[in-house]
Amino acid sequence: MKTKAIHILMLLAAISFGCIACSDETAPQPVPDGGGQLRIAYKIAGVSMSRATEDGWNYEWNENEIDRIDLFVFDENNKCVHHIVEENIDVTDAQQEDSYTNFKKNGTLTELTYEEVEENWDNYSYYMVANCSSLKDININETDFTFDDLKEKLTPDLVFNQPQTSFAMDGTAEPTREGGKEIALRFTLSRAAVKIRLSVVKENENGEESIIEGCTFRLCNYVLDGTSVLETGENYCEGEASSRRVQNSETLSWGNVLKYRNKAVFYSYPNDWFGRDDDVPLLKADGTFVDEDIYAKDDLIVEDKQTCIVLTATIDGVTTEYKVPINQQIDKNNDKVSFTADEITDLRNSYYRIRRNHIYDITTKLIGPESMEIEVNAWNEKGNMDVIFGGNN
Repeated sequence: MKTKAIHILMLLAAISFGCIACSDETAPQPVPDGGGQLRIAYKIAGVSMSRATEDGWNYEWNENEIDRIDLFVFDENNKCVHHIVEENIDVTDAQQEDSYTNFKKNGTLTELTYEEVEENWDNYSYYMVANCSSLKDININETDFTFDDLKEKLTPDLVFNQPQTSFAMDGTAEPTREGGKEIALRFTLSRAAVKIRLSVVKENENGEESIIEGCTFRLCNYVLDGTSVLETGENYCEGEASSRRVQNSETLSWGNVLKYRNKAVFYSYPNDWFGRDDDVPLLKADGTFVDEDIYAKDDLIVEDKQTCIVLTATIDGVTTEYKVPINQQIDKNNDKVSFTADEITDLRNSYYRIRRNHIYDITTKLIGPESMEIEVNAWNEKGNMDVIFGGNN
């Protein structure tokens, strides 16, 4: 038996830090006499197949909406020296790769000046958070508010099977000189959440038909408590954070699951299931495998941490529970050895976790309870399906 899977991996860093062009909104403005112009702008992480950039599908919500932005400026001692807020923002459309929206309408701030950014070029760091309601009550003037304090505050709500009216997002920016006396801070905001979409089809004499309306669903090992907004949060829900993982959702029928066309939709924060056992280290200090042959002998997935959907379907009169992995597993019989640390990091990102700001678009093709041509991890019986990763938004 073999597992047939196609996973299309998009690299967030390649797009987020790609070539940036100015739109009309961010075109340089006249430089005031005796001073320089500071421009601050932002956009949602660029449109691509793996990004959660679609709108609310003709429902009453829009996943591209931004209603509040918090801009934090930290000094060389990690202390917040500015916290600037813009609320009631009218940004509701998916933005093009080269299109930015100005912060504070015209992009100028009295709280942060061209001269201050220029003077602290190597000392200041800039961090922007969108749609995080837990930041509404903070007051950095009351205490020495630090970046660590900010991390403690970033806890937006997420419901695994409800419309997300505003995704928490974040991004950092480095100051750039735009010619003349203008400095720009441009932020690319990436969503903290993961979107999961599931289709269920069966072959018939006319090709394939959707049978999802007769199925039930249970999302397993998903994360709702807390957030992975910060970059270090890519390893979210490992170690001490594992208690925040929800083992099983309630069983949902097609009648009460969130839908997108003929797809069931779920949400989670990132989850990592790399490693067989927390007490058995797989990696050396340099990030390479302890045993270079281990990849050929073990699929490296901790099954009781893996994010998956338990799909119940009836095929030819036989009801079966299928375990549908959200991300693709690697063949246990792969004979490659001696991975570099970078290659192991890529493997971990590609196969052993679900990652923020991604859509996992999965089609399960049920062959039948008696057919063993293709097998993908039946939950409690041997079931057959073809799991295809990717597809169109």
